[in-house]
Amino acid sequence: MFGVASGANIIGVKVLGSDGSGSSSATLAGMDWVIQQHDARKTQFGFVGSVMTSSSVDQAIAAAVQAGLHVSVAAGNQGSDACLNSPSSSGGTSGPAITVGSIGIGDAISPFSNTGSCVDVYAPGEDILSAWIGSPQTIDVLSGTSMACPHVTGLIAYLMVQNASLAASPAAMKSFIKATALRGVVSGGAIQGDRHLLANNGIKGQHTGGILGTSVNVAATPTSTLANYTAVVVGRDVGHRQQTRKRGFLDSGKLASAAASLFGDGKKAE
Repeated sequence: MFGVASGANIIGVKVLGSDGSGSSSATLAGMDWVIQQHDARKTQFGFVGSVMTSSSVDQAIAAAVQAGLHVSVAAGNQGSDACLNSPSSSGGTSGPAITVGSIGIGDAISPFSNTGSCVDVYAPGEDILSAWIGSPQTIDVLSGTSMACPHVTGLIAYLMVQNASLAASPAAMKSFIKATALRGVVSGGAIQGDRHLLANNGIKGQHTGGILGTSVNVAATPTSTLANYTAVVVGRDVGHRQQTRKRGFLDSGKLASAAASLFGDGKKAE
């Protein structure tokens, strides 16, 4: 219904309690389960690849990438250096994951978004229309780097269908996404080392005042093929604190723990 790759199959792995908190051991157990499922499903018909979304967690992320899973993580919402927080520190030139920061509709870095050399790309993260809990028809409008990160997760799912070589190599996928990202579009202050790259699907587009701004030609074409992949959302109380709820069909009492359990930002929706 929503998202960059709305036709992809998503398997949610819950690692947090109803109060929005959880242990590192539970997070690691969830990630280990995803790795096991990835290995088991490699021989299944229609399988394309796997995407995992969030000092032990970083090691688990590295192990997941080594196993062939594509991992994207939110940069965090402290308005500070992404390299000082986990799992966002797993991004950057030498990191295995793709760390995603947030921008607003004017392409400026969101005030809450972490920045710096560990941020690989930026994606829209303010006032994002998203599916919500309660029913299949429930929607909400949310802000946070955990809204920006799913844009890149969807982009990965899309590109896995387009290019088997990218699907087989998380490192190649990361390099491709950074190589095709738009330059000179993202504005705003950032920690030293931030390259201000805007995630882009690689399709040649005409600038209409939106986030494209530049025409880019790569070997990627639209398709109706659906990606079949596994995804896990992870969250911790430390490092992901801002997730704002704008509006929705459910009252605030019923949304008390949704932001943490669904999007992994570790804070109760207000």
